[in-house]
Amino acid sequence: MKTIKIEVNAGCVTDVTGLPEGYDYEIVDHDIEEDKPQEDKVYALTGGPGSRCIANGNSWKESEVKDDK
Repeated sequence: MKTIKIEVNAGCVTDVTGLPEGYDYEIVDHDIEEDKPQEDKVYALTGGPGSRCIANGNSWKESEVKDDK
C-alpha cells in the first residue's frame, strides 16, 4: 500500500477524501508536542490534591520534578 503524508503546521485537518484505491494516509502534526517521559528525568506519578503529577491528569512535562538548587 502506498502512503500519502499530510503535514500540518498551525492548523488542523478535519477530513481526507478522494484517496486513490490502494493508498493510505499519514498525518504528521507538527503542532502537537509529544508528551512522553524522557530519559534521565524524574517525574511525580502520584501526589496530593492539586499537585502536579501524572495521577492528577498533568502531562509528563508538567509533572517533571525539578531540583531547586
